[in-house]
Amino acid sequence: MIRYALFPFIAFIILSIPVFAETQFSDVPAGHWAAESVTKMSEAGIMKGYPDGKFNGDKPVTRYELAVALERFAQFIEASRAPLTAIPSSNKPDTSGNWAKPSLGFLLSGGFLPRDSELTKDGGKAVSGELLAQSLASVAARLATLEADRKSETSQSDVGKPSNPK
Repeated sequence: MIRYALFPFIAFIILSIPVFAETQFSDVPAGHWAAESVTKMSEAGIMKGYPDGKFNGDKPVTRYELAVALERFAQFIEASRAPLTAIPSSNKPDTSGNWAKPSLGFLLSGGFLPRDSELTKDGGKAVSGELLAQSLASVAARLATLEADRKSETSQSDVGKPSNPK
């Protein structure tokens, strides 16, 4: 149910993702109404499915799953920008047994989520619609701030340079 609430989030990303080769999960038939979107999200590395080869689209999203998807989304957006902003990397292996810890660390230290976010507590609990909306809004706001900062830095570096009249 909550996984379907991710489709506005998915639709936003799909608009900025080129078409990729088809990769199917065993439980997402090619004719399914969401198959193309699921494939694009998988190819972009944002949604990877489960180790058993399934997407489990009917299963509610947990807090940890949402945290990982948000971190991958933020990384995907930031990777499309040049130069990259100084955001901590989450490519460190997880040795704690908590597979979502690197993603949560990225989201918290990068300012994408507030320190008191419910995503950091009881990670196996299903995500409510309210928490989904809050988390998406927080990540989107941080990405917008990073973009504004990047543009400001670019325009400040142009101050004092002679203009190039045509």
